[in-house]
Amino acid sequence: MFLLETDCTIYKADGEFLSTDICTKLTSKTFEEYDVKALNERIVKVVFSWLDPLKIRDKLGIKEQKEVVLWFFIKEKILVTWCSSEESVGHVLRKIENRLHVRFEKINIFDRAKNPLNFNTFAQLSSIHILNNELMSFEEDDAFNFDKKISFQTVSNEEYNDYIDKSLITSLTFKNLNKHFYFYVDKESIVSFPEAMKVADVINVLEKIIKKSK
Repeated sequence: MFLLETDCTIYKADGEFLSTDICTKLTSKTFEEYDVKALNERIVKVVFSWLDPLKIRDKLGIKEQKEVVLWFFIKEKILVTWCSSEESVGHVLRKIENRLHVRFEKINIFDRAKNPLNFNTFAQLSSIHILNNELMSFEEDDAFNFDKKISFQTVSNEEYNDYIDKSLITSLTFKNLNKHFYFYVDKESIVSFPEAMKVADVINVLEKIIKKSK
């Protein structure tokens, strides 16, 4: 099985939820379409989709298809959302919080990932992206590309700590030590994977990130 989505955000629940709760309380009435299946004995995948009306000149016009994919890590009380739209994720979170009677809080993965030692048992920090003052001018053709990539191996401890203290780091690139693929953590704590990744490999990384972020 391969991963179809690439960007995810990790949330911690303030209470327990069971796989039976997901199947019974999150019914098809919650959204127009609902699909649930077990990824393994520990993780339940749910896909929510619905049609969202679009306004055209202050009038409701065509409807846009929206979809959010959720992975529930039952034992860890963790929810992983797969969607690039914050608005859609927020809409889904409000719905499922009401149904499951729990609240989900976003985990600051970036704060943990900034220290390379936190992930060094399964991943190596390969490169960093930092704000590039040279490009921060609207007169530049590349005006909106405000960061530049630097190999972590070329950065001294003093320089790296300075980037952290000045909040210049925008993204971190890690190389998995086992399968040698890359994954990314940005300053908004969005964890990203390459396209067509094996789901089992993604689960393996996420489980390790979750464990290190407790």
